[in-house]
Amino acid sequence: MPLILDNYQCSLSERYLEQAKRELNEDPETRLEYCQKLLDAMSISNPEIIVNPDPKFLLRFLRTKKFNLDRAQEMLVQYYTMRYEEKGFQNLTPSSIRSLIEEKIGGILPNRDKHGRTVNVFFPGKWNIEKYEAIDLLKLNFLLLESAVMDENTQVSGIASIGNFEDHTLGHFLKFVTIAKKIGHLFDGVFPVRMKLSMMVNPPSIIGKIMSLLTTVMSKKIMSRFNIITSTDFKDELVEIFGEDCLPIDFGGNDNNDYMEVSNKRLYDLEEYMQEQLKYGISTSFIRGHLLDDTRGSAESFVNRIYKLIADSKNFHNLPEKVSQQEILTGIDTYVVIAIREETL
Repeated sequence: MPLILDNYQCSLSERYLEQAKRELNEDPETRLEYCQKLLDAMSISNPEIIVNPDPKFLLRFLRTKKFNLDRAQEMLVQYYTMRYEEKGFQNLTPSSIRSLIEEKIGGILPNRDKHGRTVNVFFPGKWNIEKYEAIDLLKLNFLLLESAVMDENTQVSGIASIGNFEDHTLGHFLKFVTIAKKIGHLFDGVFPVRMKLSMMVNPPSIIGKIMSLLTTVMSKKIMSRFNIITSTDFKDELVEIFGEDCLPIDFGGNDNNDYMEVSNKRLYDLEEYMQEQLKYGISTSFIRGHLLDDTRGSAESFVNRIYKLIADSKNFHNLPEKVSQQEILTGIDTYVVIAIREETL
């Protein structure tokens, strides 16, 4: 599949272009060549995935993985796998979680910090655990990241985050446990973003348990970027780390704009883009065609063919030990395309 080149024009500022060359091995003369190589590699190794051929999309993965094609391809596969496997991700758009967005649990600050990074803010204590499931929090995080990396400069600078744990309870923690591994995977292997720093303020008494949990689902490299400010007077420290120009008043800065409203508008502006992305991803029709093109032979040989197909693919794992031909024929989208979940059997 060829790249879509009609509307690509690099929007990196001079500062981030130099940073991309220095830190990410990016060469303006060959960046599009690398995009095509990545697209070609996916067509050969992962033909079941329909990949967005826009360089603006592919460069996210190349930059995150410093233009290492193998690592970029691995992340691209993981990205599309999460979009297929997770409940509600197949049609994930801002409008699909509008009520959650209006809760203002998380957002993106309008101004970059003194290091040039984009800054995300989260308020886990505002999460209404009676109204929203943990998976909804994963959706929100996914869309916030999508919004952030729409800016090519952020693809290079990376992001930092501030989590204000005021009003966070044991109930929040117990709900979070159910998606902790997925959140860890999102930031450390799935989503093409450079996570540079994460600060936690107003930590709850169970912060030790939260950190212990995170160490089981994130790499040491990512965990080394988590920091906790235990003092209730955290604003001076945040200003020292991020600079006062990017921080809102409630975090010690001098920005008195309604930053959450600005962030929500950014999310809603993402609607058309996310709708467009729905046509890309794992193709059930491709898998179905490869499985059903020859149904001759016994049921046993048919099932064995399916096991072989799955064993040969990076995307499929944990198939149940016993799956009948009828189960596969009647539930092929569920049983074959995704890594089958225990609760679906």
